[in-house]
Amino acid sequence: MTPKTKAAVLTGTIDSTGAVTGVTGATYYNTNSWQDMIDTYKSVTPNAASKATVFFNVTANVPGNSVLNSGNAVSSGKSLSINGNNYTLYLDNDTTYTTAQSIGGSDGTARAFGSNGTVSADTTLTVKNATIVNNITSGIFQMKGNNAKATAVYENVTVSNGDGIYGAQPIRNDNGKVIFRGTNTFNILQNHNMNDISSAGADNQGEWIQVAAYTEVETGTTTLNESWGNDQPFYVYYSNSGSTLQVDAGAAMVWNLNKTYTMYYDDGALLVVGALNWNINGSFVINGTVNTSSTYAGGWFMALNTLNSWNLNVGQNATFKATTGGVISLDAFLTGAVKWNFAQGSSVLFNNLNPNQNVVSLAPGLGSGITMTDPKVVSFNTAGGSVFSTTVLTFPVTISGSGLRTHSSSTGYTFDSTYDLITPNKGTITPTSSDIWYRMNTGTLTTFNPTLQVINLSPNNYGSDAPNIAAGKYISWYQPLGFQLNAAVSNMNRIFNISLDPSATKGTPIDGSWSSLINGTSAESLVVGDDRAQNPNIHILVKMTQNNFPNGLQYYWVDPTTKAQTQLNLNSSLQIASITIDSTLPSWIKMTGAGMWYTMTFPTDTGLNIKANNSLLSQTNSNAGTFQYTVANGPS
Repeated sequence: MTPKTKAAVLTGTIDSTGAVTGVTGATYYNTNSWQDMIDTYKSVTPNAASKATVFFNVTANVPGNSVLNSGNAVSSGKSLSINGNNYTLYLDNDTTYTTAQSIGGSDGTARAFGSNGTVSADTTLTVKNATIVNNITSGIFQMKGNNAKATAVYENVTVSNGDGIYGAQPIRNDNGKVIFRGTNTFNILQNHNMNDISSAGADNQGEWIQVAAYTEVETGTTTLNESWGNDQPFYVYYSNSGSTLQVDAGAAMVWNLNKTYTMYYDDGALLVVGALNWNINGSFVINGTVNTSSTYAGGWFMALNTLNSWNLNVGQNATFKATTGGVISLDAFLTGAVKWNFAQGSSVLFNNLNPNQNVVSLAPGLGSGITMTDPKVVSFNTAGGSVFSTTVLTFPVTISGSGLRTHSSSTGYTFDSTYDLITPNKGTITPTSSDIWYRMNTGTLTTFNPTLQVINLSPNNYGSDAPNIAAGKYISWYQPLGFQLNAAVSNMNRIFNISLDPSATKGTPIDGSWSSLINGTSAESLVVGDDRAQNPNIHILVKMTQNNFPNGLQYYWVDPTTKAQTQLNLNSSLQIASITIDSTLPSWIKMTGAGMWYTMTFPTDTGLNIKANNSLLSQTNSNAGTFQYTVANGPS
């Protein structure tokens, strides 16, 4: 039985320098007791310097207390700040920290510090620099109801569930704001195991945030680690104006998810509706598994009654990468529009690991669509049937700005933990996949239903490739990668057989003069690329950087078209090709991948050839020289 704790109103200390509270002249209270914090908060009036805030300075681990299980009303306009000083706060009604009461998140009592009444938006509740063991559903600050609008701030905290299956939900804020600053980690793990993919965790006790009218990551990185089979990150209902999730520039949010029922669940009243807004100006990465958002057939969104549309805005140079096992059903938002806007320099990935799911399915309301305005890269990838189901109607893709390249493949790509979005567009997805490439386009693709497609892209309309692109398991729209030399698939090593017998064909003359031109034993190939515009604009140079037999060997470059021979001099560059117009390429240059690869093939009697004299000694497999190949901008 938990011992009763006598009420105590603490004596405050003036923070003369602001070192404790961050506010010079504010009053703070040293404590390691929930009872003392609650009694003091209720009783004291902050001085003027405290800016209407009661500051608590934690001096030791704070044990659980039965006072947390009753309603402890937050006063409107009276803010609260708890500095944990890296101690552990046990959010529990007793001191048995491995068990919690089975209290569902829909329970109406505001426990810990909370309110069911009116709390103004200028009321701020802050906890920082603390480890929290949470055994009370809805967590430390509980704003419940239409008029509870306090702002809850979490700064440099780690929150983990104490019980394995009950009371894990750490945050509830119906119509106020939830703000994250610094480095925060939230662990919501059934049986304390990220790999547990059962449904052991109690329903409605394992969400990250309940209601979530407004959630913002202001600074640093906030990480959610969740595997709770009956729940999901957000349980949204009775929000007065929808739900906003925002990640500010320079900030990051990471969700490491395993087993979740869906992504958003909402069973609110149809009379109170608003948009779901995701404003990503920093980085938002969802590291899911095949089990993430896959229990519910609708995937990411279930029973949305208060969220009637979805605006996903990925800002300039921002990042949004989502890997899950659930489909995104665009009809989830009643009859509202789904609008995805990807700004200049942004990087976006939708990646589905479920072999039985598309990335996107069904038709959203009118006015929906994807608008891409010069993002760096936007990629869709699936292990399932195709990226876009044929049921995806009224969801046009619009490419505006300078234009984007297209890469589509019949095979999905396997991303590693870095989610590098550039590498998949540097080659075919697999050696056997059917890949389609297009140079930059602007315009609109109206639908992914192959029988209803209307494609208005310029200057490279997809034409007969459109159905295959729509049916692809991988589709990427991206900025050109520029001009490059692809050494990995080039082979410019060449072997020469030299006869020191003057009577042999092309043998070295007996008088010490130079032989006739000696060809290589096999062809050479050099692969370069230039995908920047509608035609290439590059030239290629060769430079001899080392001749290991300067008295016995001379090197020549033989042009494949004219057969002209040019002697190479040490450290002097020679232009060997100019590539400027795809339609007039010579036969020895083949373009593929819409400018990704220009493969130059040099038969044995062209490219690098040599002359020799009889000063050479008999030898085998000797390294005779080193040559540098360079691709440069412009025709010459």
